[in-house]
Amino acid sequence: MNILEEIASEKTLAMTDRVILLQLMICSVSSFGYYSIASKRVS
Repeated sequence: MNILEEIASEKTLAMTDRVILLQLMICSVSSFGYYSIASKRVS
C-alpha cells in the first residue's frame, strides 16, 4: 500500500464519518421535531 492509497483511504474514512454524523444530526433533529409536535397535540 503506497502513500497515495493511504491518503485516499483516510479521506474516504473522513467523508464517511462526516456523512454518519450528518445522518445522526438529521435523525435527532427530526425525532425531536416529531416529539415536540406530538406533545403539543397531547396538551
